[in-house]
Amino acid sequence: MIPSRPPLRILVIRLRYIGDVVLTVPFLRELRKGCSSAHITLMTGPAAFPVIQGCPYVDDIIIYDKKNRHSSLASRLGFIRELRSLNFDVSFVLQRSFSSAFYAYASGIPLRVGFDTEGRGFMLNRRVFYDKNQYESDAFMENLRIIGLGHDDNTLGTFEKAPAGSGVATYVKNLVQRSQFGISRGYAVINPGPDGSPKSWYSSGFAELAAMLINKLGLDVAITWGPGEKAAAEAIYNLLDLSGRGEGPSLSLAPATDIPELILLLKSSRIMITTDTGPLHMAAANNIPTVTIFGPTNPVKWSPRDSEIHGWVKEFLPCWPCDYNRCSRDWQCMKMITADKVFSKVRQILDGRVQRDDIGAGHRVINFRAFQRFEDRRNILVIETSSVGEVVLISPALRALRGAFPNARITALVIPGTRGVIEGLDTIDEIICYDKFGKHRNFTEALEFIRGLRKRNFDLVLLFHRSFRSAVVSFFTGARDRVGVSTQGRGFLVNETVPNRGNPFQHEIERNNDIIRSLGIEPLSNRLEFHIPDSANEFARQILEDNSVTDGRLGGLYPGAGWPSKRWRGTNFAALGREMIRQGLCEKIVVLWGPGEEELARGIAIEIGENGFIPPATSLKELGALIRSCSVLVTNDTGPMHMASAIMAPQVVLMGPTHPRRWGPMMGPSRILFSGENCGPCNRRECDSCICMDSISVESCIAAARELLIESGGIR
Repeated sequence: MIPSRPPLRILVIRLRYIGDVVLTVPFLRELRKGCSSAHITLMTGPAAFPVIQGCPYVDDIIIYDKKNRHSSLASRLGFIRELRSLNFDVSFVLQRSFSSAFYAYASGIPLRVGFDTEGRGFMLNRRVFYDKNQYESDAFMENLRIIGLGHDDNTLGTFEKAPAGSGVATYVKNLVQRSQFGISRGYAVINPGPDGSPKSWYSSGFAELAAMLINKLGLDVAITWGPGEKAAAEAIYNLLDLSGRGEGPSLSLAPATDIPELILLLKSSRIMITTDTGPLHMAAANNIPTVTIFGPTNPVKWSPRDSEIHGWVKEFLPCWPCDYNRCSRDWQCMKMITADKVFSKVRQILDGRVQRDDIGAGHRVINFRAFQRFEDRRNILVIETSSVGEVVLISPALRALRGAFPNARITALVIPGTRGVIEGLDTIDEIICYDKFGKHRNFTEALEFIRGLRKRNFDLVLLFHRSFRSAVVSFFTGARDRVGVSTQGRGFLVNETVPNRGNPFQHEIERNNDIIRSLGIEPLSNRLEFHIPDSANEFARQILEDNSVTDGRLGGLYPGAGWPSKRWRGTNFAALGREMIRQGLCEKIVVLWGPGEEELARGIAIEIGENGFIPPATSLKELGALIRSCSVLVTNDTGPMHMASAIMAPQVVLMGPTHPRRWGPMMGPSRILFSGENCGPCNRRECDSCICMDSISVESCIAAARELLIESGGIR
């Protein structure tokens, strides 16, 4: 956790390029939300200063000019002394270089958070795993999660001051007037970036594209350029001869622009076509449609997020992505991209029919070389032998897996009590039950079970359950590839180790997705799935009819949980049920239960009185149907909570020993009541005091339930 001494002084280090700093804005916004009274200073380079100047989320900006002002050893030592004098409490080293971590370390900052890269981990005391296939802005957010701060908003932003009366403003006015007078249909911007860069596309390609934009779409085309880029812009302009056309759409070379002027030019354009450069992220921050031409860098990491107005073009080669500044193949990844392909993507964006750049529903290839290794697998086993909630939380990973391997047979290995979670999902072909607490606990039966698995000839096993026993089972299947996290000393049993981010606040869904990412594919959605058949819905309808629930105003309570430490007291649930009835939030209260919880549920229903009841024993499907019938559910952190999330049921979730950022609901309307006691989250199954759960009041539950009911229209 971050120090509590006020006023907190925070240093954020993000140097180098314009695009990198634009991608830092969501981090700064969420840091300000979490530390509203702190004094936040951003350390950045001179090139990026204009795009971040005026940012409301920072109090000061320190310029580190590595190439000029701070190029000598003496000047750098002086810079360190300056940082030390500012007495920072916390530093977030978002720059991944060794030197940036050294500045934080040498400045004597007590808490230093940053990516564990470049061999610099010893200078950081909160080390963050850096995922090369994660969107850069999301990667920055991991630095907040590791200290317990969250994020709600990943919107980019720029804070330029609009120029007044400049030559660029006049240039933009003339372009806009041409479309108003019907000479053109607006203008497109081509920003080629510097000539000779590994990320540069060839000039003749841009010239051919410009001709298509002019002749086929009737757009004017403006070629923009920044410092050191004029030669590349002029090369494109000189390749395209539009003389003799008369009045009509034209090509023009924009005047020199600073950052505010470039954004002014972009804001009035229809679309920008560029390579992986800083102006790409400036355009995205201002909701300007873009098409990006990618070569050695990864579009999943660097492309703007909104697929409705942003598209990218990429040729997948076995050597991609390399992120290299040199290439023995003469940058074939860029040269193979044709103007026709780029134009097709531009037309899709402008026509509003852009398609996702994936090879199947629910996923996208992010590492071609990794995926190429696994793409021929046809018999896949997925192992999750934990409890109901954990099985619900693998459904986004299963959706991505099915999309990436549409012709494979996918088998799920679960325990008997969780079979109902994935029955009916079209992502699974077969379910095998491993009764590890019953029949297969016996050594002879377990051996026979493993022999049966081995006969199925699985060629890929994905270990979502992190136990040693599940790794042993995977090993003896004889599968060629066994993919899982190296925990509990089981690393020698898997041959494809998934990196452990070391972040206790990473949500369990994302931990599961990391296993899918190790195959070279990215899940595109964290949407949970839980199938409820018609028979279960009929069961729930009959239960409501038998208990005279006529107007749909049914409140649900789920007082059970796998860990005793997660359970709110039964007397509290009873008092809550009575109060919900008294205040008119619900007509009846159903107290739901699972195996071993009937006595607890019955006692609560009796204390509620005539308006409380319990259903008979239910299957998971029937339990899901009853949850969906409730106007609001109040539940502990338990499997049915994740089922409720999957079916979008309104719920109030009570959490104590576990953290909401790792185990809280990811979907559906919800309110989380989490005390955040100093002793938690402890992740203990049992506790003598359970003060974290006892500190949650009946009144706070009532208030949360009322809010949800008002939002859903259940009450006025």
